[in-house]
Amino acid sequence: MLNVSTRRPRRTPDPARAVVTLLTESLAAAVAPRTTRQPQEAAADDAAVPPRRPGGLSPRELQVLAELTTGRTNREIAERLYITPRTVATHIEHILTKLDLPNRAAAAARAATWGIAPSP
Repeated sequence: MLNVSTRRPRRTPDPARAVVTLLTESLAAAVAPRTTRQPQEAAADDAAVPPRRPGGLSPRELQVLAELTTGRTNREIAERLYITPRTVATHIEHILTKLDLPNRAAAAARAATWGIAPSP
C-alpha cells in the first residue's frame, strides 16, 4: 500500500518551539487580569459573541483532541466516536498542522491548557 499526500511537506518540527508555545500560553493564562462583571452584563456579552473554536479546529477535530488528552490510541478513539481509525489519524494530522505542533503529546498538552476534556 502506498500513501501519497497532496499537501506540501511539513517542515521539521522544533521541539523547543512547541515547549515555548505551551509555556507562553500557560503563563498568559496565569497572569491574565481577572475582571469582575455583573451577571447581567456577562450574560449579555456572552449572548452577543458567537463561541469561538480554539485554533480554528472543526467540532470533530475538537472531539478527537479531547480524546487525545486521555492517552487513548487511534483505535480506541475511533470506537468511542464511531469512526474509523484512519479517520482519527486524518483528524490528528489536521490538528497538528492547524496548531503547528510536532506530535500528539504536544496536542494533548495544548488541549489541557485550553481546558478541553472528553465528555464522559
